[in-house]
Order: sequence, then structure tokens, then C-alpha cells
Amino acid sequence: MLAGQPAIYRLNQPLPPLRLIHEAVQGSASSAWDMLASPAFDPAREALVPGSQDLGLAAPIAPEWTQVQRWAAGDILAEAQVSAPALAVFSQISYPGWQARVDGRPADLIPCDVLFLGVKLSPGRHTVQLTYRPVSFLVGTAISLVCAAYILMLAARREAA
Repeated sequence: MLAGQPAIYRLNQPLPPLRLIHEAVQGSASSAWDMLASPAFDPAREALVPGSQDLGLAAPIAPEWTQVQRWAAGDILAEAQVSAPALAVFSQISYPGWQARVDGRPADLIPCDVLFLGVKLSPGRHTVQLTYRPVSFLVGTAISLVCAAYILMLAARREAA
């Protein structure tokens, strides 16, 4: 390949946008990339998670499935049938501001494979929703509302004068 020429790569077995994982590999930030690049690491079967927390995952004991209902900017909705404790790993970049709800209740997000979002699921059928609500959006909305109120107040004073 010549320098400066575009290259096209093909991924023969791409991972689905949502997968159920029953094995977590603990790792530190400094060793994460080496672990992910290792031929022994199988992202279809395991997830790299930070720290030393025990997630209590277990091997599946019955058929499982996932279905993405909606995948839009800042809003992901999915359903999953899980037979044993699992980690639902979304191929969505982990960034501050993402929030998770499982069956309508707030849930903790777990960084997976350095880049992605994970949510722990107990056995059963679940609805999982991820929403992106960064603090900067809330601050910007508040500032905009204050400015709009100020402009309306100035306009009302001008009308009264």
C-alpha cells in the first residue's frame, strides 16, 4: 500500500450492537489495550471491566436473546431474555452523561472493553433504556431559559414604559 492511499478493511465477524456476556475479565486502565489485543480475549464471549468488582455473572442455563427496539441519537431501547446473571454490552461509546434504566428503574452503567457501555441484568425478561443527558446540556438549557426570561422581562418593561 502506498503512503497516503486510502485503505479499506473488512471485519469478517462483527459483533452485534448489543450482546449478552457471562464472563467478565478484570483489568486496569494501563493493561486494558494489551488485554483487548490478546488473541486469548474473545469479545463475543467476555468483557473487560475495570477494577476488581465481582459482578456475579454466571453461565447461561437456557436460550437467551436480545432485541434492539430503537437506536437513535442519545436514546437506545432494547429487550433481553436472560437465563443467568449477565452483562448487556452495548456497542455505544461510553461517555459522561449516559444513564441507564432497567425495567424503568435506574441502573448502574459499567464500562466494558474500555469503550462501551454495559448494564448488569438478572435472570428474566428486561427492558433496558439508555439515554444521553450530559450535564452540559442541562446547564445550557438552564442558561437559555434564564436568558429567555430576562429578554421577556425587558420587553414587558419596554411595553409598560
